[in-house]
This record gives sequence, structure tokens and C-alpha cells, in this order.
Amino acid sequence: ENRLAQLCAAGPRAGAGAVPGAGGGNLGAALASLVELRLGGNRLRALPASLCGLSQLEILDASHNALVGLPERVGALQKLRVLRAAHNRIASLPRTLGDCGALAELELGHNALGSAGALPEGLLAGALGRALVALDASYNQLDALPPFPAAGAGGAASLDRLALGFNRIRAFNDAAA
Repeated sequence: ENRLAQLCAAGPRAGAGAVPGAGGGNLGAALASLVELRLGGNRLRALPASLCGLSQLEILDASHNALVGLPERVGALQKLRVLRAAHNRIASLPRTLGDCGALAELELGHNALGSAGALPEGLLAGALGRALVALDASYNQLDALPPFPAAGAGGAASLDRLALGFNRIRAFNDAAA
């Protein structure tokens, strides 16, 4: 059985036409076994919603594009371990991102993330919070973060790297308060 495990459509010449399903096709059926998808360095403004049907996807690199958001159903990517969406125009993230229970690395630096609602409330809690090892939200416009769970409350237990430099944060929220 021939299965595609990795697809790289990176670079400025690839364009939106290089992304299967971007024209309305069924990306999920064509690439059902895909484990790694690299779309960096294009001019993509949006990712196709059908991308959320890639049940085997573990690595998604959509950095260096013109994305203004992520698909609302991104939480359906249960095996997603690495999400790179740095250097885009993303202003807020879908709440369903917190459903990505295997997500260990989340790169969101150099975007347009702004107010407290830009990062989903459950980002550092629950299954995602327990799996998340690295979060980079530097070079945004964040003025607040979602509350960090209290020690032993079932979240943020494995977070090793937290990059928040060059934002507008003046204080951290405290879940225990």
C-alpha cells in the first residue's frame, strides 16, 4: 500500500494552488495517511477546513504566510504534536485548539494576537496543558494571558519553554486567586 507521509509545499512559488483541497477539493480523502504537512513561506490567507480531517497529522507547519486565523475545527487533529503558525497575521485562536490533546509544541510568535481572548481559556489547562511542552507567543500584542492552572489542578504540568517577550503583558493572571 502506497501512503503519503509527508508533503512539503513550502516557498513563495508554491502558492495556494499547491495545497490540495484549497480549491474546495477533498483534502482529507486524498491525504488520509499524511503525518507531516509543511506549507511555510507561501501567501496563504487561510487553511482549508478539510485539513482538519487529516486524522494522522502530527506536524503542521503553516509559518511565514498571511493567515488571519486557524480552521475552527483544528481541535479534531487529535494526533497533532507540533503546530507552527509563526509569522502570520493571526489575531485570535479557535477555542477548539484546546482539544488537541497531543499538542506539545505551539509556535505563534510574530502574529497579531491581542487581547485576553486571543488565547483560548483552556490553552494551559486540561489535556492540552498536560501535553504542551513549548509555547512561543512572543512578538504579538498580548496584554494578558489565560489563567495558569493551580499546581496539581491538571494542566501546564509539562510546560518547559514559555516565550512571551515583546508583548504588552503587565501582569500574570493567577488561577489560585
